[in-house]
Amino acid sequence: RLASSAAALAVGVALVAAAATARGTGFSWRGACGSPARDAGASTVPRHAQWPFTLAAPRQQRRDGLLPMGAVRRRHRPPTGAAVMDAVVVAEGNSKLPPPLSAAAEIRATLISRLSDLDRGARATPEEAEEIERLAERLEEEAAKEGRWRPALPRDLQDLDGRWRLVYTSAFAGRGGIGGRKRGISLDTPLLQVGEIHQVYHTRDNRVDTSVTIRPPTWLRNTGLLDWLPVIEGDADTTITLTQHFEIARFDTLRYTWVDGTIRSRAIALFGALRFPLALLGMGTDAFTESPLADTHTLRYCDGDLRFGVGARDGELRVYVHT
Repeated sequence: RLASSAAALAVGVALVAAAATARGTGFSWRGACGSPARDAGASTVPRHAQWPFTLAAPRQQRRDGLLPMGAVRRRHRPPTGAAVMDAVVVAEGNSKLPPPLSAAAEIRATLISRLSDLDRGARATPEEAEEIERLAERLEEEAAKEGRWRPALPRDLQDLDGRWRLVYTSAFAGRGGIGGRKRGISLDTPLLQVGEIHQVYHTRDNRVDTSVTIRPPTWLRNTGLLDWLPVIEGDADTTITLTQHFEIARFDTLRYTWVDGTIRSRAIALFGALRFPLALLGMGTDAFTESPLADTHTLRYCDGDLRFGVGARDGELRVYVHT
């Protein structure tokens, strides 16, 4: 893009210089932009006052027809709103994100702002949970209106690749309707604290790993006792990773089946990760067909940095950001 811009600028400067040399008079950029070009004798506006570019007067030109250094100068004038919009659209033309100043970008920013203080939904009041649902529905409507940001599988499957952090789930908020019928667990109890939850997609292998960090309760960490344990050395976090296999169920829906899980912590680091099966009796499950051991998730929105969808079994709304 920089090379193309530099080439276009060089061509433009060459055309200006050629026009000024051929006519032997000042050059009006207004005429070149489509406005009626006026001769030097007919113009009532001095050439040095024309916007946005002006050329030196003929008496300043050298005998060889070239302009002296500094003859082309930019007049400082605030850009108009249309010019700002054009610049923004050009700058974001190749991005998957909604264009700045668009309705989708405004709704998206509002949604992210509302989620920042809800601790993945655990602190959401019923009114806040309803607002999150409305914002998600409005953003989904804008995606449908623009014909973008609504994943179409398998074409957009690779957009899910990478690590995603859970920023909201209606299961933690305990809402009904689109927000889910199940009430989530408390994230900070006297026995443990639920840390960050991540999903890592490996679309080439049709696999997704969901990791949950479990920490000792806040009151126990504040005592400082964990720092004195020789094995833990202050790091008592335990990471539980649950692996699922998925297949495409519909153009916007994935079906997941459990495979296995692992537990990692410093307490058992000498023995390596503890692996355990999740499939019934250790047997593989079929992700191509619906079953009690399978779950489906419909993707409602994904722009590469933000995505959300709804679980088919319990209607749980889940919002993730790419990390």
